Order: sequence, then C-alpha cells, then structure tokens
Amino acid sequence: MTKPPAEPALAQILRRLDTLEARLAPPPMLAEGDLLAAEIQLRRMRTSAFPADYFADLLWSVLLDLYLASFGSSGRGEAELEQRLRLSPDRLQPLVERLIDDGYAELFQDGDQGPTRLRLTRLGVMTMQAVFARTQGSIGELRAAA
Repeated sequence: MTKPPAEPALAQILRRLDTLEARLAPPPMLAEGDLLAAEIQLRRMRTSAFPADYFADLLWSVLLDLYLASFGSSGRGEAELEQRLRLSPDRLQPLVERLIDDGYAELFQDGDQGPTRLRLTRLGVMTMQAVFARTQGSIGELRAAA
C-alpha cells in the first residue's frame, strides 16, 4: 500500500491556525435587547438586596468601588474614592455616612498610625456577592440562549 501524499507544510500550518482560532473565538455577543434585559434583571436583583433609593443617586457607584477594593486592597481612602468616582467631599460624605449607618460599610485605621479608610463590612460583601451570584446566573442563561 502506498501512503497518501503528505500535506504541504504551509497548508498544515494554516489548518492548525484555523483550529486554534476556532478554539480561541470569544463567546457569542449578546444582542442589544439581551443586554438591556440583563441590565433590567440586574436592577431588579440589586433592589431586592439593597434599599431601592440606593440606586437613585451615587450610592451604587460607591458600593461597586468598595466591592472591587474588597478583592485586593484594604478599602479606600476618602481622597481615593473622591478621585475614582469624581465626587467632591461634600457629595461623597453623605453617601459614606448612609452606607455606614445602614451597616454596609465601616471606617477603619490602616495600621497603628495609618490613615482612616472605608471598606465594606461583612454584611456589605455578602450582600454584593449575593447580588452578583444571581446576576451571573441570569447572564449565563442569556448567553446560553444566544
């Protein structure tokens, strides 16, 4: 028996590249309507976890930033929050006070002589985790349907 002719090297490389590209292709994008539906679902889920008026102003932005900080650093300093969220101290202070009063955030000293910083409390982190866990399921369902 004779062997089939060997595939030319260039054709072999191109075939392998096609295979690799297919494996690395991004997941299908959600249609605009699906993204809108996901946003509406996220809003419903977050209002089931936090008071509805948290989303009428910038409290949600502060919550998101503090939640992001909870993954790696030790909270945020007031000046850092002001800069990241582009808020004046007068605008940020009532938001911080509301989160502290409601038990979702706390002030703490960073080290013995370190600056005072703000972080989510255990309740704040757990509530944000619950909101995002429900959101992940909804977005996963939307992607599976796409």
